[in-house]
Amino acid sequence: MERFLTILSHYKSFFAWSFLINIFLLILNQEIFSIIVTKLFLILLALLFMNEIKPNKGRAIYKIIGITSFKLFSTLYILDTFITISFLIIIKEFI
Repeated sequence: MERFLTILSHYKSFFAWSFLINIFLLILNQEIFSIIVTKLFLILLALLFMNEIKPNKGRAIYKIIGITSFKLFSTLYILDTFITISFLIIIKEFI
């Protein structure tokens, strides 16, 4: 449970950007599948950025409790996918 709460606290920093991407892609009238693929591409870029450009900055707490970068970003992606699909389904019902 501690690990999941730590991952959720990390997700707070990505939530605003994820929400803006959802709105932007919704305005472009994209399908849910293309939005999910776009989010996968962006999360892979974030993982690459953390591993290559800033390898140890800000990840010390995750290493202490045993969360690898891959586990962190895959959990973030799954959580973000669930939130994105829920948001898009609700919005598309009203549009």
